[in-house]
Amino acid sequence: MMNKMIAVPALIFLQLLAWSGLISQKTIIYTYGFTEKLAACHLDYYKPLEEWYHVSPKQQDSYMPYDLVIVNEDAELEVRYALRPYADEALDKVPHVEIMRLMQHIAVNDENSDIRALILDEETLRERFNADWGMCQYFIPKRSYSDMPFGTLISLYAEGKATAHAIVLYRDVAYDPLEKFYQLRFRE
Repeated sequence: MMNKMIAVPALIFLQLLAWSGLISQKTIIYTYGFTEKLAACHLDYYKPLEEWYHVSPKQQDSYMPYDLVIVNEDAELEVRYALRPYADEALDKVPHVEIMRLMQHIAVNDENSDIRALILDEETLRERFNADWGMCQYFIPKRSYSDMPFGTLISLYAEGKATAHAIVLYRDVAYDPLEKFYQLRFRE
């Protein structure tokens, strides 16, 4: 009788522990500053649920400040978000120039590596991101930038709202971040 009394609470405790583990894998807590920046940029952020991420304390490096960095150690994946609200300055009107300048800082620049650029089509921009313009660039990161061997820069622009960059760093050459990237969307 005593064994049953101990076994039932232990079983309940183990079930609660398992459920809390499942729930926490789908929850990512981001910073107050990131929430404010999302509002200033007229962006919604959708938490990635297919894998377990946690917020990294790395919020800036020598290349640029980041508004949020999330990491998935199991998939060896890192996403660095940099959001810039529209300020009616020269760079705000030509996002492709800002992106090229950013790539010069983070991508390897040698004759054996290429940067593949893809301008996103209007249908993808409207349906997935509610953006006016977007570009995806596949590159090899400089070792001083990341120890990951592959990177993809996804940049989105909405006139009068913001420019948003998501730099996805990963190890698996077969992984295509653009196929899974649905985290940012401009508000109507």
